[in-house]
Amino acid sequence: MRARSTVSKHRMAQLLDSSEETKRMSSILHAAYRYLVRSFEILESTHGAIHPAVATACLAVASVQNIIEDHDDTREWLMRALKNLEKCYPTPFRAISFTKIQLSHVLSKLGHDDQARMLLASAGTYHMDQAHLGLLELSTPSNQNSTAKHIKSNNSSNAPETSRTDETSKIHELQHLKTLESSLNYSLVSPLILPNTALHEEITTAIDIMSRVMRLSTKRNEKWQAAVQAEDIAKLTEAAFGWDSSQCAEAFKQVCCHIMSCQCHIYFSFSTFFNNYLSSSLLSQLLCCNHLI
Repeated sequence: MRARSTVSKHRMAQLLDSSEETKRMSSILHAAYRYLVRSFEILESTHGAIHPAVATACLAVASVQNIIEDHDDTREWLMRALKNLEKCYPTPFRAISFTKIQLSHVLSKLGHDDQARMLLASAGTYHMDQAHLGLLELSTPSNQNSTAKHIKSNNSSNAPETSRTDETSKIHELQHLKTLESSLNYSLVSPLILPNTALHEEITTAIDIMSRVMRLSTKRNEKWQAAVQAEDIAKLTEAAFGWDSSQCAEAFKQVCCHIMSCQCHIYFSFSTFFNNYLSSSLLSQLLCCNHLI
């Protein structure tokens, strides 16, 4: 009995300490919220409603509200930041992508899965395009590097000012980029991509985001869409790490699994994959499956 009483007292003391710590943290977070809101108001009165500093202040408020788990208020502040950033010039595409990712997490917690997936897919597309552009600059022969620089300079100087608040302003750029992607040789690129470099981080970020989008599509039983997203991931993985890398084998394995789940015969770019990219170990795994394409 004495031992039980001692344990109970110790547990009660721990709970009291935990409660006091929770109250202290809550007090700190609410004080931080008031301070950041006041900072937002000062910045807005100084710079006007549309300014990167104002958008950054909105993101700071949203981060505190997210910790408090006030998801509705977090969504409002993130949407305010996103609308602000989309109206800034030059358009801060990377900051917009970051905000969309944060907003997608909050919308998912609120049960708005469709909107969350759309925002995440938009951010993932941006990072995929940036990763491909980075690979294009590293690829050989040398004229590909000059072509990539020419595309980047045109993108920054010729962006239509009338549509800079809309992501469709990059459609012309992406069409040029995708046309080049289909004809460029990335075979000598992967040895140049070192870990902890900006390009490596861009590639891993793109793959991570699009993998999440693919899982959301699978969750909604949109098998064909998930298969297309898996193929996009596999193409980037092949371009970045080489067709004979373990990352590429795993990525194309995901492609095969999604295609097989569609339970239909598909004749498009995957024929090249079966001819050139299947490792013997992966092929043996596929031959053990009941369904083949």
